[in-house]
Amino acid sequence: AKYVFPMVPLSFRPTNPGESSPWKRLLARKSVVLEPRSTKDLSDAITEYKKLLSMPKSTGAILMGVCRGKISEGIDFSDDMCRAVVVT
Repeated sequence: AKYVFPMVPLSFRPTNPGESSPWKRLLARKSVVLEPRSTKDLSDAITEYKKLLSMPKSTGAILMGVCRGKISEGIDFSDDMCRAVVVT
């Protein structure tokens, strides 16, 4: 799980101890795969994302990337690979 994001970023951590954050609730339901910095690692990250989607009892996965980044360059996200795109 080289590209799966297992931790909660500081900006998403709750201010009160014991309180659940939106990020923790998301990670409890979905695996998050991050776009790698290196182009040579992109195929491994996409493979890992596809593996997470195809697992038995999968609740899906989230693939995070940046606009105009490697993920947005000519990759076909067909069928169950993409149900929504969020741009912020």
